[in-house]
Amino acid sequence: AGYPHPRVPATPAGLAGLPAPLLQLPAAPEDNRRYLLWSTAGFPPMLNGRSSLEPRFFKETLRAVAPCFPTRAAIERLRRTGVRTVVVHTDRPDETLPGVNVACPAPLRPSALAGLGVRRERRGPLLVYRLDG
Repeated sequence: AGYPHPRVPATPAGLAGLPAPLLQLPAAPEDNRRYLLWSTAGFPPMLNGRSSLEPRFFKETLRAVAPCFPTRAAIERLRRTGVRTVVVHTDRPDETLPGVNVACPAPLRPSALAGLGVRRERRGPLLVYRLDG
């Protein structure tokens, strides 16, 4: 009989043409594997590019920015790292999505983002934050 062929999750159309490097959230291991698979279309640089090994730099960056994104501190850290775009997959359940972690400061409102030179747009289930001013 054999095993059924696995279904590959479709790449969201909203990812096309975004400036790299990217950070995609949420970033649970199963999410990172999906983002890594999708990245094979053009291989854009991204922080989520990992396999079974979780580099300390990625882990520390994620711990500092993911639970509270978008905050001023998270945006400044990601800019220093060279990240130009953050993509939040709102259709992925995860406790690290913005506003869920009660220990975090309140995420910035869209009007405050403009003052930091950040543009936010919705692309279907994706919230795209462009940090490149």
